[in-house]
Amino acid sequence: MQYRPALPKSLDALRVFDAAVRHRSFSRAADELLVTQAAVSRRIQALEADLGEALFARAGRNIALTDAGRRLAASVSAALDYLEGDLSALRGTAPPPPVTIAAATSVSHLWLAAQLRARPELAVRVLTTDSLSEAAARSHDLTILYGRGQHPDWLLAPLMAERLQPVAAPELLARLGVDDPAALTLAEIADLPLLDYARVRPNWVTLAAWFARAGHGAPLRIGRTFTSYVLGIEAAVHGDGVVLGSLDLIAAQIASGALVPLGHRVEETGQGYHLGLRRDPPPGPEAVRLHAELLAARVNP
Repeated sequence: MQYRPALPKSLDALRVFDAAVRHRSFSRAADELLVTQAAVSRRIQALEADLGEALFARAGRNIALTDAGRRLAASVSAALDYLEGDLSALRGTAPPPPVTIAAATSVSHLWLAAQLRARPELAVRVLTTDSLSEAAARSHDLTILYGRGQHPDWLLAPLMAERLQPVAAPELLARLGVDDPAALTLAEIADLPLLDYARVRPNWVTLAAWFARAGHGAPLRIGRTFTSYVLGIEAAVHGDGVVLGSLDLIAAQIASGALVPLGHRVEETGQGYHLGLRRDPPPGPEAVRLHAELLAARVNP
């Protein structure tokens, strides 16, 4: 009994078909394959005869895929891609796998994305997760963990300390007649439109908690509460209200003038973000390189 009876008699015909599909031209396919145009045409005709279907509609020198041709083209392209990848790996010519790094949504959006844009030559796969267990999984080469810098599976180095201070957009302050943001008292800040974010972890400090720890006992009028820190920051940038800023995390927004710190009280929580290098198995040279470059890019090393 014939094994894989649906396959054409010549698998090389599929390679020729793939080239013709990509180039939309028998002559250019022939140039790629280093054969004559007549040879390409014969292979395609033999494949069509074998399948009992026309794969190309021909009009002079122009060719277009038929419905059957489109169906076959998708599967042939995918199959050849898989085959080429495995053969390249066996021959040692495949590109190295991308460096994998896990980080919370806030860090990925507000800091890491800009760092990776500055290094387009590096192949990097980013896992964005707010789950500590997912971020600390040993399947990643690198990770950015929030906390005090201790984890058995990771060599952790301080990336940015958590320094918290209310911030707002200059447009909002101008609209409210605030001339000197740094001189605002706690009570004056509390009277501004306030934004907050939900406490996802017990060790997170919200705007309400920041005021309480500063000794401001009066009730706060929180206008909006976000489940995402990034959305809270974006709302503040658009002038919707005051949000609690992690100063190192939003250093770019402060440097550009999009957000302005309010008052003079800055709370240092003793926590922060730490860049981790996997202990075992140790990651490859590209991951080690990225680790070193990210540490060098720290806001306050």
